[in-house]
Amino acid sequence: MGGRRFNIRAYVVACMRPGLVAKRQLEVYLAPYELTRPCLEPCGTADSKCSWNNACQHDVDLRARVSDGSTIPKDKWDRVLWPAMKESVRRVMNCWHFSSKEQVRTAHYKDIYADWSMKPTPPVPGTDLGEVQIMGWDYMVDESYRLWLIEANAYATLKHNPKVSTDVENKTQLAKDIYSLLIGPIIYGDEPDPGRLCRIELS
Repeated sequence: MGGRRFNIRAYVVACMRPGLVAKRQLEVYLAPYELTRPCLEPCGTADSKCSWNNACQHDVDLRARVSDGSTIPKDKWDRVLWPAMKESVRRVMNCWHFSSKEQVRTAHYKDIYADWSMKPTPPVPGTDLGEVQIMGWDYMVDESYRLWLIEANAYATLKHNPKVSTDVENKTQLAKDIYSLLIGPIIYGDEPDPGRLCRIELS
């Protein structure tokens, strides 16, 4: 992409509905809208580094999607990468580890929230309120179109970059899908609708 390595940011939503937390009934969804993020410097230069965070503020014209064929052949996404991405989410989330009540009461656990500027530290949710986690998973694609999961961030950055139309569209769509999937049903009793989110069936 512009002579640079890039990664693919995908969003994974894990949730347990009100009243089902104690039963550990986990739902997992993968968003089909994704964003490519280029390295700060082109490959082969003296300063070439896989610096994704810095790249967030530069070269916004290189931001694109892979699912629409603008970055790689669309048939490779449809037949190879998208199925591989869903399978990676299924495998990882089948190993989902639930934190015990003892763990979430520890100082280290509370520090995680403090680091995200969530002050005062919110109380641990009750078992009847439900839980939701919006994660940011990063992938890379090699020359053989093999997908590699390089990082699974527990918290996705949900603040959009107004200079990147794809990022604005993705975050807006994600907000709509979260609302129709969880917020509307919980607050107003609407029928749950995942929108464009793809349900990942766990074993």
